[in-house]
Amino acid sequence: MEDNKKKIYLSNFVLKIIAIISMTIDHLAVFLYSFNYINDGGLYDFLRVIGRIALPIFIFLLIEGLRNTKNIHKYMLRLGIMAALIYIAILFINSPLFNIGINAPLDRFGNIFIDLFMLALTYYLFTRKNKIIKTLSILPILYIIGMSLVKYFSISLIPFNQFHYLYDGLYPQYDFISLTIFLGIFLGYFLTDKYVNYVLKNDKTIIENYKKTSSYQFNKNASVLLVFIILSVIYYLIGKYSGIPNLNAYMNYEIETYIVLGGLFILFYSGKLGLNNKYIQGAFYLYYPLHIVIIFLIFLVISYI
Repeated sequence: MEDNKKKIYLSNFVLKIIAIISMTIDHLAVFLYSFNYINDGGLYDFLRVIGRIALPIFIFLLIEGLRNTKNIHKYMLRLGIMAALIYIAILFINSPLFNIGINAPLDRFGNIFIDLFMLALTYYLFTRKNKIIKTLSILPILYIIGMSLVKYFSISLIPFNQFHYLYDGLYPQYDFISLTIFLGIFLGYFLTDKYVNYVLKNDKTIIENYKKTSSYQFNKNASVLLVFIILSVIYYLIGKYSGIPNLNAYMNYEIETYIVLGGLFILFYSGKLGLNNKYIQGAFYLYYPLHIVIIFLIFLVISYI
């Protein structure tokens, strides 16, 4: 089938750079607020909106990585190691050793690599041929749901626990948000394939050739963007009208509406890796714990000056 050459330019590498910049801005806002340099609202909200670009891109690239990796076990192992490292970083930052009267910067903040590892584990288990193992894919989903509820009640309803720093790093960071984005992307892929099969009358040869074109990639990207638009509306309605007690203390669903910004970048994803080698991969993984610790130490030093 002839490719109509949809103009999509952003490689996996470029999307990661965009997500990392967004994430760094988001975390900078968190620390500026935690150390009382900016107030809730205004500049803080603007920086957090920019930060909403990161999560949908990271989850999208997680799924792309899981679908295309040559060794899913090593992929899972890297995510598990990173989850452990982030746990240590959060333990370090939230330790009573650094209790200097600031708004605890990562108090119940959660561990993004817990989200990513549990989502990856869901995919891994669900794609096994053995039906019993496939059924076990519900367990990481239940972990995310269960820990999300624990975090909600611990933040909004239960008095502060002096030992919270021991388990802050075991919470998923984005809870239901990350889970719905993950499931939504797969829904978008599923609907795209259903549509392609219908239009091409289930001709396997034509469908196989079409899936190698940039037009097919663009259509998948567009379906993901559509899912994000729907999720954004749902998040807004939850944040604005759900009436859930102390919801904003747990998760600001209205600001999560802006995940749609990440979908705008994904729309132009080319499906290609771009720059990639083991050193670049290692740098991307290490950047997360290093930038959190470095930003924290900078603000800690400034606070003592």
